Amino acid sequence: CLAPLLCRRVCPRRIPVRASSPRRLQVPGEVFQFAPGEAGDGSHAQTLAGVGAPGMDLDAPAGQRLVRRDVEVPPGPYPFLLVNIGSGVSVLCVRGDDDCQRVTGSAVGGSTYLGLSRLLRCGDTFHEALDLAARGDDAGVNLLVEDIYGSAYEAPGLPPKLPAAMFGKVQPLAPGMATSAPAAGETGQLRREDVSRALLNTISQVIAQVAHMSAVQCQVDRIVFSGAFLSAENAISMRTLSFFTHLWSGGRSTALFLRHEGYAGALGALLTVR
Repeated sequence: CLAPLLCRRVCPRRIPVRASSPRRLQVPGEVFQFAPGEAGDGSHAQTLAGVGAPGMDLDAPAGQRLVRRDVEVPPGPYPFLLVNIGSGVSVLCVRGDDDCQRVTGSAVGGSTYLGLSRLLRCGDTFHEALDLAARGDDAGVNLLVEDIYGSAYEAPGLPPKLPAAMFGKVQPLAPGMATSAPAAGETGQLRREDVSRALLNTISQVIAQVAHMSAVQCQVDRIVFSGAFLSAENAISMRTLSFFTHLWSGGRSTALFLRHEGYAGALGALLTVR
């Protein structure tokens, strides 16, 4: 059910709507999630670009990975949290066709990732940066739980590959290195691919935390992530958002995504006019 998930994405406040509006569209396969599953278990076959790359299947059982699964949305999907990720982030609580309220937002979003990617020489365009990230491993850049404790931190339930400090392994540059151009594929002493992956996961984790705290505030368990930042090629961020939504909520919250994520605003505007 596409329209109830999209129609209010553009509203910054509560806006009254006639009972006959909005019109609802049934789009099979529009809503999906990433969940642990066996490779080849009949789940959505086209695991999106970057899903097989290392780094974010932090606590999946052996032989499993996060795979895409279509989700059937019930006729009454309310309430849910809508997190739109574009240049920045806007978070809205949707409780009905005519009941939507902006909860909060964040200036850390897609433009943050692209701007820092350019500064760190990890791509001049969003697509270039994502391509590098898909081939990277953030374990060489981020300080992980296992780097501190030797394995998982059992008491609070932190998996060994969980980042404890983003960019925590970056060392001081050697004298003169800051003014010298890095070799192809490198930024300082680090691989550009790994830096881009670490940066993407950092941005995604910040957004996941904003979404989780907003869901707690609004007392909702269903979080819908949309926006052009989550294009089909950016499955890394989808999986990161999915993992941390599950981790911080203790499995109570579900991260959902839209196949036509970049059209949410346009569809919402269309469905609110006669």
